[in-house]
Amino acid sequence: MSQVDEIETLYRVSYPDNSFDPRMLETGCSYGIRHGVLLVSVAVIHVYSPRYKVAALGNVATHPSFRGQRLATTVCAKLCQSLLQTVDHIGLNVKADNVSAIRSYEQFLSWNCRADMKSTLWSQSEQI
Repeated sequence: MSQVDEIETLYRVSYPDNSFDPRMLETGCSYGIRHGVLLVSVAVIHVYSPRYKVAALGNVATHPSFRGQRLATTVCAKLCQSLLQTVDHIGLNVKADNVSAIRSYEQFLSWNCRADMKSTLWSQSEQI
């Protein structure tokens, strides 16, 4: 199974409303966690520009059977650590009604929030 197939399979189970485009993987900016051979959590970028030193994470998902273990927090943190080698500003897109994700980003990643009714834009307040 290809990396794209694995990610799309995870999204079908855990995040069917995603906006994933396989071209996002061409940047090499993604991070995932496996349980055995099964991909159980992933974070991918929506935006990446080393020229303008900005990136935005999105399509963060964890398999329903593996939630509550801070896996999404871990994939976001690892991806941010990697991105900070080439960018100065990192944002994150999350649906405004995704309370558990928002709590995680506030509590464990120290992100600042700007929200509207449809989505929430987070920006990094400290380096991870």
